[in-house]
Amino acid sequence: MKNILFIDGGGWNGITTVQVNVINFFLDKGHFIEVIIFDNGIKPDQVKLDRWPKHQHITYRVISQRSVLDKICNRLFFLKHFLKFLKCRHILKRFETYYAFEYEGGILCTFQKFFNSSKNYFLHSIELYEATSTSSFVRNTFAKASRVVTQDWVRKKRLCEMYDLPDFKLAVSVNSSRRSDTLDVSPLPFPDNIASKTKVLFIGSLIEEHCFSEVLTATQSIPDDMCLIIHGWGGKKYETQINELIGRRPDNVWLSNFQLSDVTKFRLYASIDIGLVTFNKNYFNTRNAGLSAGKLFDFMRVGKPVLASGIEGLDRFVTEHAVGKVVEDFSVLYQQASQIFDAYNLYAQNAKKLFVEYEFDESYQPVYEQFIALK
Repeated sequence: MKNILFIDGGGWNGITTVQVNVINFFLDKGHFIEVIIFDNGIKPDQVKLDRWPKHQHITYRVISQRSVLDKICNRLFFLKHFLKFLKCRHILKRFETYYAFEYEGGILCTFQKFFNSSKNYFLHSIELYEATSTSSFVRNTFAKASRVVTQDWVRKKRLCEMYDLPDFKLAVSVNSSRRSDTLDVSPLPFPDNIASKTKVLFIGSLIEEHCFSEVLTATQSIPDDMCLIIHGWGGKKYETQINELIGRRPDNVWLSNFQLSDVTKFRLYASIDIGLVTFNKNYFNTRNAGLSAGKLFDFMRVGKPVLASGIEGLDRFVTEHAVGKVVEDFSVLYQQASQIFDAYNLYAQNAKKLFVEYEFDESYQPVYEQFIALK
């Protein structure tokens, strides 16, 4: 079995389900893995590894990025990755194959250049950054990768356009959960005043890119028999607006205080009625999100219909597979939520059945086989 070096630039705060699933997949196949994590210093305490997989065949190496020199180099992609390369070059030399998340492929591109190395790497793209598409260093990083992996066919098309990549070089692996993961769907205890209401869940980053502002505005006129459940992070900007809304509609807006892990999160998904999967078309990354939202598949896994934004890929998926409704106008968000109940059982059954086709391992197996075939 190959020993594989994974490189992640996000530190503790950048870990997503994508990294967890990919690394666990390789561990399940019997590989020994080493992971380099760059501590980006957003928080002063030590980098936390609580979300990363724990296994006897995995080693973590945390490399600091908090010096004055780091701050200076961070202004330019090449200098930033050259400094990262210098810090981990002794580790790079010990491996034959590499797997980098996002732009950490730049470290390996630098390694190839300065050591005249022909060692191969996969680059797993998680977000789309339009501003970097003109950077010769970033373009070279994508060009040098043996494969570029992304989460959706819309994103695949955009990456080909942005970096002039041939279609065969990109692989798609959906940002879904694994059937082998523990599925705890025991009901959560909601307060008595909302327990019997139709629950609409907004989960994830409470940011403009996910239309959180539009959802809050629409909720000012939420029907009495419905309740918006908010479970997320990063919503300090909207703190006042949330509190005012809860003050006016205490029986129709509830800010979740549940402490959920990757295992117990499905308790929340299973305890609500309708899930929101919303993206703002005014931002390049979210306009081209397609099916990249992990929550879409989490809702599907437990058979919950969705209200989804009308962005390319996502709109057709929701409509053609009848797993919910598409939201084009947030002023009628809750009217559409009510309409879901016209065919609720159909949407719920379709979602649950469809998840099997989009389970992570199903889409990642071909990517894994391509990686293992690297010489």
